Amino acid sequence: MVAGTMVITSLSSVLHDSKEFPSQKIFDIGHFLDGNGNFKKSDYFVPFSTGKWICAVEGLARMELFLFLTTILKNFKLKSLVPTKDINITPVANGLTSLPPPYKICFIPV
Repeated sequence: MVAGTMVITSLSSVLHDSKEFPSQKIFDIGHFLDGNGNFKKSDYFVPFSTGKWICAVEGLARMELFLFLTTILKNFKLKSLVPTKDINITPVANGLTSLPPPYKICFIPV
């Protein structure tokens, strides 16, 4: 490699590895849980990048996400505006990335 060469990585190649994620067309929570139902660390799931360019505040980001989501789940009942069988989770290609399609959801106070 030549000094100063820009390298652009594609995390989607890791996130779509069929050995680690055999059922890629559907969301399978089993990809992220061990035999006891506990979260398992995987070298293939790298939402905060990896190596030299790993997110410096990954721990803080994970904690913020946990607090944000648990606060929502504690205070609201979530209801889809369309039947769940009709929800399409196919990613939308957007240049170099894939994005989830837009959704509408009701937050009903509990």
